[in-house]
Amino acid sequence: MMTRTTDMPQTGGILLNKAGKDNYQTQDSIKNVIRYIARENGMSKDDLICRGAMGATSFTGIDMTIRQFRCVQLLHERKGNFGRYIDHEIYSFSDEAQEAIYENDIPVEEIARSMAQDFYDDGFQVYYGVHRPDDTEKHLHVHFAVNTVNFKTGKKRHENKTATKKRQERLDRIVMAEVFDSIPTDT
Repeated sequence: MMTRTTDMPQTGGILLNKAGKDNYQTQDSIKNVIRYIARENGMSKDDLICRGAMGATSFTGIDMTIRQFRCVQLLHERKGNFGRYIDHEIYSFSDEAQEAIYENDIPVEEIARSMAQDFYDDGFQVYYGVHRPDDTEKHLHVHFAVNTVNFKTGKKRHENKTATKKRQERLDRIVMAEVFDSIPTDT
């Protein structure tokens, strides 16, 4: 069992925002991203550890979650093109965090839910799924499908590099608290 030493590196992960130019600009994007995260898109991958939602139900199935995302989007009054319907962000755990999670049996489901809470606290529905490492991805990672319309204000989400960096810092703090602070310290 791993024990944390006082000089143990506490590095966070990497947050990748997939909201590039012309990405996710059709209503089908919501369905496609959520189905991909849930591994219900027809592809045979067996790397899903858990999934859930904040601001929408996930226990009734992803079709209901998708409809709930669309309902919130009706709050947004358009003045032209709707733009992105969904944001897809991926948080990849660092080697140190992944090792600590595995060696100390830390429930990654709780970490992912705490991370999703960060999006929800900002007023955005989020569907998330944790995927284990496989042939194409070497790290444990969490996918987030974030509704681009705020359920509190009806305004669109404007994510840029600065906002993504700030979110990564907040998610890193969550990982530090949930992973490294739970490991007994050797002094």
